[in-house]
Amino acid sequence: MNRLTEKNDNKIYTLKEMEWNPPLLVRSGCTIFDVLYRAIQKLGAYEDTGLMPDEIGKLNAETQEEARKMLEQMVEKMEGKKILDVTCGSKTIWFDKNNPAAVFCDKRSEDIRGIWKSENGKSERKCVISPDVQCDFTCLPFPDNTFPLVIFDPPHLKDAGDTAWLTKKYGRLDENWPKMLHDGFQECMRVLKPDGVLIFKWSEYQIPAADVWNAIGKRPLFGHRSGKASKTFWGCYMKGVN
Repeated sequence: MNRLTEKNDNKIYTLKEMEWNPPLLVRSGCTIFDVLYRAIQKLGAYEDTGLMPDEIGKLNAETQEEARKMLEQMVEKMEGKKILDVTCGSKTIWFDKNNPAAVFCDKRSEDIRGIWKSENGKSERKCVISPDVQCDFTCLPFPDNTFPLVIFDPPHLKDAGDTAWLTKKYGRLDENWPKMLHDGFQECMRVLKPDGVLIFKWSEYQIPAADVWNAIGKRPLFGHRSGKASKTFWGCYMKGVN
C-alpha cells in the first residue's frame, strides 16, 4: 500500500511531504481545519491496518453481518426470559444453573482447570464460566424496561493476584471500582421493568457495604447478612421506589 500519511515527531498523523502543524490549526478554532485534522487521523489509522479500501469495505460488511447474527441469537435467547443475572460467573448462587427463565451474562467466558495443583498432581479446583451473553455489566446490550427481576452479584475484590483462585472465581475490580459499581447499578435499573426488583449481593471481604452504597448512590430497601463471618450482604431494590 502506498501510504498517504506518516507520523511526525509528536506521533500525530500528517500528510506525507506536506509541512503543517495540525494542533496549531485545531487550536485556531477554524472548523474546516478541525474537520481536516480528524479526517487525516482517521485515514492514518486505516492505513495502519495495511488493508486496501475494498478490503476494509469487505471487513465492515462481515462485521455488520456478524453483529446482525449476534442480535438474532440474543433475541432468540431472550424469549420467555424473566430474570437477568448480569454477573453470573460460575453461577454459584443458583440451585438450577440452567434455569430456563434466566439470561446469564458475564464479561468472561472461561473453563479454568488444572491451575491449582495438589500434591498428587491432580487438579484441586475448576471454574467454568459459560454465560448466555458475554458482556460488560456497565454496558448491557438489552433494551430499557425488559426484565422484572435482575440479579447483580459483581466482583468484590480489588486486591488479589492474577492467578489467585478467588480472582478466577469472582473476577476483580479495578482502581476505579466506585464508578464501575455505580454504572453497573444504573444499567441494572435501566433494564428493569417498572416496579421490577433488583437483588444485590455483596461481600465485605475487602470493601465495606457502606462504601458500595455511597458509590452507587442508594441504599437497599432491606437486606440480610450471611456467611461464616456475616460478611456477605444481600440487598433488595425496587425500580421506582426510593
